[in-house]
Amino acid sequence: TVLLIVTIVAISFPLSVNAQTIPSLSDVFFVDNQTVLAVGNSGIILKSTDTGNTWTQIACPVNEDLKGVKINGSLGIVVGNKGTILQSMNFGDKWIKVNSNVTSKDLSDLEILSNTKIIAIGKDSTMLVSKNSGDSWEAFGSISCSYSFDDLSFMDLNNGVLIAGGTIYGTTDGGSSWSDIKPSSIGGHHTAWSNLHCCSYSTNLMVIGENFTTKISMNPTGFEYYDAIWYKTSTGSFVEKKGTFRKCYDKTCTGTYYIQDIKILQDNNFLAVGDNGLIVKIENNGATWSYKNSGTTKNLTAVSYNGFNC
Repeated sequence: TVLLIVTIVAISFPLSVNAQTIPSLSDVFFVDNQTVLAVGNSGIILKSTDTGNTWTQIACPVNEDLKGVKINGSLGIVVGNKGTILQSMNFGDKWIKVNSNVTSKDLSDLEILSNTKIIAIGKDSTMLVSKNSGDSWEAFGSISCSYSFDDLSFMDLNNGVLIAGGTIYGTTDGGSSWSDIKPSSIGGHHTAWSNLHCCSYSTNLMVIGENFTTKISMNPTGFEYYDAIWYKTSTGSFVEKKGTFRKCYDKTCTGTYYIQDIKILQDNNFLAVGDNGLIVKIENNGATWSYKNSGTTKNLTAVSYNGFNC
């Protein structure tokens, strides 16, 4: 696993910790300005207390692939395959398995909305909620969708967005109900977008990318793609901004640089990471795309930001 550290952490694989090769990592999260947690396959949990310069492996009670991690104060929650939910009450130093008995579906992401309320999402439109800091869980959310839920982002206790296949859903009541908010300006039905993959939600801006790739035209050898973001303004309208990073003219798009994760920086600027060491900083509401040299060709799967200038 490769971890890229500035005041930003981006993760991929393989990483050597204490002369041990670590499995693929899936998610990373800044606990505070110095402390970082990362999770991945085969129950791997890593912790750094020096912004990622050195790492220690934390004992994990399961061997399942872990997909998402969040910390809020001393409360930590990890979700993963086969309905795995882990809970920590001491800033991620010790983890226990929560026997939710609600689902055996793979879980992909989560949000901690308060000291007590947590929402987790996953395969086959699975959505769970805990109202007691992760001690117990129940099915949640009124949403009609035939896709697996991929990514979840909340701006506050009430307003959030959810990515499912080629569809964006929004909630204004803390996840109890959801509605399709696909930007009509993109054109076409959901399949015209392929797989939307990641999102971030801030005060007046929503950024969405399906690996930041969307179909724009047919040609003799397949599809043409371009990097793009869509953001929702404070008035509710959607605006599309294109990057100029790559085009793909074959049906499989082999060797392309798919974006895998995106996070808000400051002043509605964003940082995205992806395949083959891709790092791109997106500024001015999507008008400026700066592609950075990461120093690696490994696939980067997640990024976290600790609030310092970068």
